[in-house]
Amino acid sequence: IRAFIASGDVQSAQELLGHPFSITGLVQKGDGRGKKLGFPTANIDLSPNIIVPLGVYAARVLINKKMFNGMANIGQRPSFAKGNRVVLEVHILNFKKNIYGKSIEIEFVRKIRSEQKFSSREELIAQIKRDKCKALSILRA
Repeated sequence: IRAFIASGDVQSAQELLGHPFSITGLVQKGDGRGKKLGFPTANIDLSPNIIVPLGVYAARVLINKKMFNGMANIGQRPSFAKGNRVVLEVHILNFKKNIYGKSIEIEFVRKIRSEQKFSSREELIAQIKRDKCKALSILRA
């Protein structure tokens, strides 16, 4: 199971686990970059023991016993950040509530792509839109 998760194959891990691989954490304030790009995110502080590969994932998010579709990014945000701090941020589709300080559970459904650096804000936004379409098609299947 750990090998599947470490390779990004969360679907195979789910088959063996009998449920989706997930990470639970408290939503913390980020620097607001996702919101400025048009894709607000809930930011979760990661344990250094997390073994999920960096990248973008189709995800489901459990908040107060209600499930929402989303897309999660685990990464170092190379288009913006310098350094090697890994963050988990999830864009929850069709969701506008303030959940700072709340515990949420992020279920990883399928890896969409690996993390990459973009040369412009426009290029990043275009890719996020493609990721969102792909996540929706995965989550609706």
